Amino acid sequence: MVAYIFFMSIALSIDALSIGISYRIRGIIIPMRTKVVVGTVTAILMLGAISIGNILNGLISENVANVIGAVVLILIGLAFIESSLYGSEESTYDFNHSRTIDLGEGIFMAVALSADSIASGIALAVSGESNFAIGICVGVMQFGFLVLSDIIVEHMGVIKILSPKLCGIFSGLLLIVIGILRMI
Repeated sequence: MVAYIFFMSIALSIDALSIGISYRIRGIIIPMRTKVVVGTVTAILMLGAISIGNILNGLISENVANVIGAVVLILIGLAFIESSLYGSEESTYDFNHSRTIDLGEGIFMAVALSADSIASGIALAVSGESNFAIGICVGVMQFGFLVLSDIIVEHMGVIKILSPKLCGIFSGLLLIVIGILRMI
């Protein structure tokens, strides 16, 4: 169960690493307090999604719920891969062009980074996986990946292998595998 929570949290949070690296390379700073806000908002949204999924879970049978949850995870994974391969350049959340992501901009960033977590949280809970630890771990991982992105850029230079495309593809594949395993 711990490994499942860990890998699900990575799959739903790794985009924060690529965004953090990309921003840092472009000279846009995400202060520590904004990283905390991003992690907190992500956790709150994920916990809310799991709660909604728990309500929906009571309305449908367990077998149907498992299939729906697994299919949604697979579809989200496919969307990640498609977006990574063919999507446009990422948006910037530095709306005021200050080169620093302030708290308000951080909330927008958190909501955008959490879109996949919200859908996945509902899908997981509908399929009977309503462990609230996943929600908290996803928020912690978002924060951790944003911190790690600073460390990578500061200490190891620009690392091309951690491109947003690669992180998106990895995350998508991980969600697809988790979805398939839920159907077995």
